[in-house]
Amino acid sequence: LRVPQPLLSAVHKAVCANAFALEAMCTRLHYGAGFFPSSAYLNHSCDPSCLSLRLGGNMAIFAVRDIAAGEELTHSYLPSHKLLLPRAARQPHLFFKCLCLRCSRDIDSGAAAATQGGGWMRG
Repeated sequence: LRVPQPLLSAVHKAVCANAFALEAMCTRLHYGAGFFPSSAYLNHSCDPSCLSLRLGGNMAIFAVRDIAAGEELTHSYLPSHKLLLPRAARQPHLFFKCLCLRCSRDIDSGAAAATQGGGWMRG
C-alpha cells in the first residue's frame, strides 16, 4: 500500500492534534495515546478553565477555577509543564495558531512593546 506523503502528513497531524498522551504521572514517560470523544467538545486554551487527566482508560475533567454559568469549558491540548513556557515556545507544539485570551494578550502586549521601543526587559 502506497500512501501519498501529503495524505500521510495530514493524517499524522490530525492524530497528533486529537490524541491525548498517556503518561506516567511521576516520570512523565509516554506509553501510548488515547482518543476520548467527550473531550472533543472542549476547546484549547493556554489559560484553561479545566484540567484533564487520563486515569486508566478514562479521561477525567476537573475545574481549576470558578466557572461562570454559560462560560465555555476549555482545557489545554498541551501538557501542563509546557503551559509554563512563553507563547513563542508553546506555539510550535500546537497544530494551529492559538488565539486564546492569554495568547491574544501576549500578541497585544508584544505589539505595544514594539511600538513603545521595548518590553518588560528595558531598564
